[in-house]
Amino acid sequence: MAKHPLGTAWHSCALFLTDNVGTQIDALCHATEGDDDRWYNGFTEGQWGGNWGPRKCDAAIIPPMVARAC
Repeated sequence: MAKHPLGTAWHSCALFLTDNVGTQIDALCHATEGDDDRWYNGFTEGQWGGNWGPRKCDAAIIPPMVARAC
């Protein structure tokens, strides 16, 4: 995981489609902060980070949302 000198870090992701396919609903779990690499809701990288990104507070089980562009 990339680490900023001030303690801010972020998750990268493997994309098999364009990242513009859907809305980034789980964006808050892709950025961490502090010495313990915690993200939104108090979860930490050590507890819930994975090789393919966060394993907690992600959008993996949310079905696709399709709407007409206006």
